[in-house]
Amino acid sequence: MDQADWLAQVSEDIIDPERPICDPHHHLWDRPNRRYLFDELIADTGSGHN
Repeated sequence: MDQADWLAQVSEDIIDPERPICDPHHHLWDRPNRRYLFDELIADTGSGHN
């Protein structure tokens, strides 16, 4: 199972889309079988959750 499949197992509703949330830090990594770099971050932040 790759990372996208693992993440797709659960989808959560956006509870309060008007509420601003500030969590400015992100963990980025590039490992042999997994990566989470800028492209993946941008894909996640465009999912509707703020």
